[in-house]
Parts: sequence; structure tokens; C-alpha cells
Amino acid sequence: MFVDSAKQVFEAGEAGKIQADIVTYNILIKGYCKLGKTRKAMDRFREMESKNVHPDKITYLTLIQSFYSDGDFDACLGLYNEMEEKGVEIPSHAYSLVIGGLCRDGKVIEGYAVYESMGRRGCKANVAIYVALIDSSAKGGDVEEAMKLFKKMTDWSQMSLINGLGKGGMVDEAERLSEEMEEKGCLRDSYCCNALIDAFAKA
Repeated sequence: MFVDSAKQVFEAGEAGKIQADIVTYNILIKGYCKLGKTRKAMDRFREMESKNVHPDKITYLTLIQSFYSDGDFDACLGLYNEMEEKGVEIPSHAYSLVIGGLCRDGKVIEGYAVYESMGRRGCKANVAIYVALIDSSAKGGDVEEAMKLFKKMTDWSQMSLINGLGKGGMVDEAERLSEEMEEKGCLRDSYCCNALIDAFAKA
């Protein structure tokens, strides 16, 4: 938490021609964010480009978390868009923060666009994302969409349970739940099949 001292060491290193790497920048940026100095963290983030140091998913996630805490959801979206443009891997928690923030800010369409982009990338939405979208859709009067999302969330929860049962060695229970879901019209996707194959193989 002695960020000013850390900054002096950082600058002394640079003065001595020791080029800071991504780990060094991430540590300093995290320090600023912990102190609530998000703008100073952003200054360091922008400085990275001029030093030919490329931000990674940790850099972006740290800043998104900080802007989310500040209530600056547009900045969260801006950083998310930058990650997409640069092809940086987007962690699931970053999706949660960006979608949750946009929904809290009343920007449901933008939140839904990020959710759909997440699906195209093959990422699974978590409960926090579904709850944010369901809440926003219901408040906006789109009850039909809220119900669709609720069904998806229920299916996702059951898929996660199948995965958990399989990993816990409860193979029969995992298969039974999978069959019950199929009877209700929820077809097994690759995530579910992989979880069952893994469970059977381990058993």
C-alpha cells in the first residue's frame, strides 16, 4: 500500500535503464486502484503503450473492477471494447462487471450486446449476469425476455450441478439429472456431454 514509495522505485529503475515489464506495471496499477486512485492507474496504463508493454487480461480486469467500484460503467465498457479490439482474453468476471454495470446504469441494450458477444465467444454466463439481465428486462417491461433468460439460467445451473456431481464421483446422480433435463426439453450441449464423459472416465 506504499504506492508513492513503489512509484519512486519504479522511476529509479527506469532512470537506470531498467525497462518495466507487464508484471511491474500490473503491481503498480493494482496499488493505485486499491487506494481508489483509478485515474492515476489509467495514466500508468496509457503510459504502457509508449513503452511498448502490452496490457494483459489482469491489467484490464484490475481497471474494470476499479471503475465499477467508482460507478463509472462507461469506462468499464470502454476497456471491455478495447480488449475485444486487441484480442485480449476476457475473463468471465470482466463480463459480469461490464454487463452488471450497464444494467445498473439502465443501459440494457448495451448489456445484452455484451452478453451476446460472450455467447459468440463460447463463454458461459454466470448467475450474476443472468440476474442482472432478468432484473433489467423485467423492470423495462419485457417480461417475455426475462422469462427466456430465467429458463437459460435454470438450465445453466443444472449443467453446473451435473459437472459438480461428476467431479464429486456421483456419476449416477449426474446422469440421472442429465436425463431429467433432456425429458424437459433441455438438450445436452458439449459442456454437459464433456462433464459426463469426464465423470465416466474417472469412474
